[in-house]
Amino acid sequence: MKKSSRQQMDGVFDFISRVHMTRKYRKLARIRNKRMNGGYSNKSEFNSVVRPYWVKYGKKPLMLWYKNYAAETEKYDPRYIPDDFWFSDILPYYSNHHFSGLGTDKCLHGVWFPDVKRPHTVAANIAGVFYDENREIITREEAARRCVEYKRFLIKPSIGSYEGRGIRFFDNETISEAGMLGAFDEFGTNFIAQEAIIQHAEISKLNASSLNTVRMVTFLFEGEVYLLSAILRIGASDSRVDNVGAGGYACPIEEGGRLSSRAVNRKSEWCEENDRGVRFDSVVIPGFDKALATVKRLHKRMAHFKIIGWDIGIDNTAEPVLIEFNTSPGQNQYSCGPTFGDLTERVLEDVYITRKLAR
Repeated sequence: MKKSSRQQMDGVFDFISRVHMTRKYRKLARIRNKRMNGGYSNKSEFNSVVRPYWVKYGKKPLMLWYKNYAAETEKYDPRYIPDDFWFSDILPYYSNHHFSGLGTDKCLHGVWFPDVKRPHTVAANIAGVFYDENREIITREEAARRCVEYKRFLIKPSIGSYEGRGIRFFDNETISEAGMLGAFDEFGTNFIAQEAIIQHAEISKLNASSLNTVRMVTFLFEGEVYLLSAILRIGASDSRVDNVGAGGYACPIEEGGRLSSRAVNRKSEWCEENDRGVRFDSVVIPGFDKALATVKRLHKRMAHFKIIGWDIGIDNTAEPVLIEFNTSPGQNQYSCGPTFGDLTERVLEDVYITRKLAR
């Protein structure tokens, strides 16, 4: 069947996007490689272990990636997925990103997930229209009044933001309705004002100034939801955000919720304690199993996106709180090992062999 003009344009856009993502993540890999003093280099091992593994899938990975992945173990594991393959081949194969803008709009979390705990919505702006927590239209002035009534809240972009970018924190003791209207003007459209949740004391002891979130990456594959990786993102001392790029840490979470003995920082250094002197393995995530069960249940509703990264806060009652989800998540391979683990061969055959046979 002949493709429509819209389908042809979508195809061109997808191609350009994949080229851009490939160049972007190869550049980032080179930066990380420099931080890791070149990583682990063994050309003979790469040629005998990694290259043959990928030949049957018609791919030729760069050694650059495996220098980084093997920096700690000094052993090449061919199951690692290079980020250029991840973002240009695997994510587009498993997720329909033409739906991503609507699907991940934080203002619509209550539509997709009405039965899960979320930060209370103070006010929301969707395409320039203001709404209350029940998705009833309100005026701009009413939205400002609602914000001023809250003691602690934050405003963030509802579409396309990640790693805490664009978030502003407010305290009603220092904000006025006129100030809120000015903040609305700065954000423009598509943003959400939410209460700031109070996190559990066990997690707060790592860093109390940031909401330290559990990032889980799940995979809907052959009718089952798998957990690919789980990390706790921890903010640096006095930081309001928890991402590694702002000086924080990413610590793998082991079975049952205990943190691993080491976490990685933005310099790709492995540390046994954070900048507050708290040992990572002294912390067990309260309610981790419940949080995992929650994201697995939610993922089954989102078949357009087979791979999702979930950001979950743990509140002071040990309840999981859905903060947001990401349909183009990173892999967490540097901290958690090969993304698909024992599923790797089945996944690569699905992406690179079955897809070709179906054409």
